[in-house]
Amino acid sequence: MKNNLVLFFGIFVTLAAELLTAHAEPIDVKQAKTASGLEFSFVQSAAEDRVALYFFLPRGVAHDQLEGPQTGWVAAGQMFEKAGNIDLNEAIETLADLQAGFGVRVLDETTMGYLISPTEYFDELIELANLFLTDPKFPEDKFERGKRRLIKEQKTARLKPNTKASLAFIGMIGEPHPYANGFVGDPERIAQVTRDDAIKWYQETFVKENLKIAIVGNLDRAEMTEKVERLFNGLAETGPLVDLPLIQPKTPSTNPVTLNVGLGQQALVILGGASATVDDPEAFVAATQLQQILGSGMKSRLFKDVRKETGKTYGIQAQLRNFTQTGVISFFGFIDKDGIENTLAILLDSLKKFREEGPTASEIESVKADAALSDAKMMKDHNSLAWVVASYLHYGCPIEQVRDLPDLIQRIDLSDSKYREAFLPEQLHVLIAN
Repeated sequence: MKNNLVLFFGIFVTLAAELLTAHAEPIDVKQAKTASGLEFSFVQSAAEDRVALYFFLPRGVAHDQLEGPQTGWVAAGQMFEKAGNIDLNEAIETLADLQAGFGVRVLDETTMGYLISPTEYFDELIELANLFLTDPKFPEDKFERGKRRLIKEQKTARLKPNTKASLAFIGMIGEPHPYANGFVGDPERIAQVTRDDAIKWYQETFVKENLKIAIVGNLDRAEMTEKVERLFNGLAETGPLVDLPLIQPKTPSTNPVTLNVGLGQQALVILGGASATVDDPEAFVAATQLQQILGSGMKSRLFKDVRKETGKTYGIQAQLRNFTQTGVISFFGFIDKDGIENTLAILLDSLKKFREEGPTASEIESVKADAALSDAKMMKDHNSLAWVVASYLHYGCPIEQVRDLPDLIQRIDLSDSKYREAFLPEQLHVLIAN
């Protein structure tokens, strides 16, 4: 019975890959403009009775410099302390009543916001969100209380072994750079942020000129246009852009770098380096699939190779972090100290072989089938679809490429060496945190 199940799964993966590779449904995304000239993208979909809207702005925690106030870290949390004369508890109750979600997250290079609710409640959600976006009050007492809470959280985070290792690893890849801000906040620099700093940050960040917006729902063009106009009504038209310094890459050391973080009987191993960037959609899409093949659970290449050679089932994971200037690929896992040298050698040999020879036919079939099933699910999920459209447009993809994304995912030939070379550097940085 077991053999039959394995055979059936193999046939299913092959058929799914072949059928869905032959024709991947495009994303029917269109563009429009509001009465005030605000451009946005939209998908009309009746897949579910919910409306989802995502927006991106080109400013994040990396735009806080290496010295001075870390305003980006403070700003997102403060939004939900009190804004638009609505306090946090009242806002939470309102969102629950509307069966809605609304939030703003400040990421590495991006500020991202989202709204999602049943279609009948979306107008009420817009009213609430508009107050948050356009009228940040920041009462002094609540502002300072929120700052104290954030400082406490980041002090705790800095004591964690994986945080220490992540900071050390990003420092190995390049010279000191504001990208390091994204891993953990600096309590001393957070303490420097004033209420006036936060208000100025909002006024300079939330501007119409820099918005990338996607809305998905069972609404017509005129309805979507009116809702986008009302959501962002009151924002400034333009604001300053903050440039990031260029990354100065470092050459990997010939020997692993060690770091004492007090892990006891285990060590955290991190391998990686510069990788594909979202600015090249084809290479980045290929990189996400190659990442999945190498380190995404028990069926991944690295998991199988380590288990085969050592009998151990270490959870080796892969993460592709996308910055505008570069991507960073890292492979990491906790390993018994007594087997560290042997396991590290297996990982390095496996990655070297993968870069030289590429994935197997069965690995490609499997990842393509997974992608096709994921795309099919995305097309019926307004939240996921709005996020994908808005994020790719934010990173500079022409709308034609966004429409073509499902087909691009399927037709990319992962056996082509150019994708592996863009994804996986020949020389890897290696960190052992023990």
